[in-house]
Amino acid sequence: MNASLSFQLSVIDFYTTFQYLLQYRSSDYIELNPDSYIPDTTVFCPFHENKETKAAKLYGKNKEDQNQSEKLYCFAENRLYFPHSLLSPPKNVVDKSVLFQFKSIIPYDPNWVFSAIWNHLPDTEKDYWKQTNPSLSIGEPVKKYGGLYREYKEGKRDLFSILKELS
Repeated sequence: MNASLSFQLSVIDFYTTFQYLLQYRSSDYIELNPDSYIPDTTVFCPFHENKETKAAKLYGKNKEDQNQSEKLYCFAENRLYFPHSLLSPPKNVVDKSVLFQFKSIIPYDPNWVFSAIWNHLPDTEKDYWKQTNPSLSIGEPVKKYGGLYREYKEGKRDLFSILKELS
């Protein structure tokens, strides 16, 4: 399955929870109790060594939120995390700036977790994902337009020159 990383992360965050993923934590994080990660409660932040104070709030899935994923807010970092943040970094990433969001608490990368989820989804749900997320759709021509984004990000191109080329 050739899906963009952003598509994979959206699917992972939609179908998984912190509690579920923490069951698969590496042995370095064995003291984390997955059962304590109950939505809409304060919890220990899994991204810090602090085991004395519950320094995070776990927000449950909100039906009004388009992504409908759990979020964990860390008070110490003033930062919002998603379930995919627990995963190990993906291999062969072109854009290295995305690596900061992966904390390697779970010894699986997004491609592995996405494939496990996607391969068990009924076709109706796969079709829904493809239709409702056109910017994240599978088969997105990343190779064709990835260079444009890279040039824009590096300051070699401006938005108007890219729009002109795409029109």
